[in-house]
Amino acid sequence: MTNYSSSKIANHLAKRFGWKVFPVKPDTKSPFVFGWQQKASNEPGTISLLFQPFPQAMVGVLTGPPNMLTVFDIDTKNGVNGFKTLEALGVKMSTGAIARTPSGGAHFYHFSGLRKFKSTAGKIGPGLDVRCNGGYIIAPGSVSSVGEYTWLDDIEPAPNKIGALSDDLISLLEKADKEAKNKSQRNAGPSPSVLDPVSEGSRNSTMASRCGYLFSKGYSPEDVLQMMERINQQCCHPPLDNRELSGIYISIRKREGV
Repeated sequence: MTNYSSSKIANHLAKRFGWKVFPVKPDTKSPFVFGWQQKASNEPGTISLLFQPFPQAMVGVLTGPPNMLTVFDIDTKNGVNGFKTLEALGVKMSTGAIARTPSGGAHFYHFSGLRKFKSTAGKIGPGLDVRCNGGYIIAPGSVSSVGEYTWLDDIEPAPNKIGALSDDLISLLEKADKEAKNKSQRNAGPSPSVLDPVSEGSRNSTMASRCGYLFSKGYSPEDVLQMMERINQQCCHPPLDNRELSGIYISIRKREGV
């Protein structure tokens, strides 16, 4: 990775596709910067400033309205095969822009305009995640601790090759959003004060509890991470360092199976 330049990759994607991008950690796939949704940019100068401290970063691409993207993330790991789930659902993805992941999965990119479908993990089916409103995806060209993200057949698509969501996919996403909303309403009840102060001796256990609570309310993994960062900065005295907070988030996310 001696010639790897996160800034160069980010600027290329912003120029070619107009995408707003930000730096992501190669080991945890979590953002390097607090407030990443607001700081993501497609301006060359801003991108260079964002990525300059993190030359080995992966490139995160906002999904949902900011980049008018919905991406289906197909996983093939831990005994789960998202391609079989996709086949069983009987829906077809646009094949205009497909990226391969280091684990053997794939990202199917779709144009979705200003639609705000929920970002979900495994809610539509095993090994099938959705990245849309409030979410992000790792861009091709990025290198993680386990391998590289690449365009299918190493051929970068033209921007106009990113296909729109089909009626079947829209129906599938609307159904998933409706089910998530109904589940959230059923689970509604007294909520803990997630913005109450947290003393130094109870930071880890309290933050783990609040993280679990946020997942139980049906928030997407990206939304939970952003809220945890805010809670940490506003409520913990002193705040946990980023590595410790990331460890709590990853542990609870695995426990919740999302």
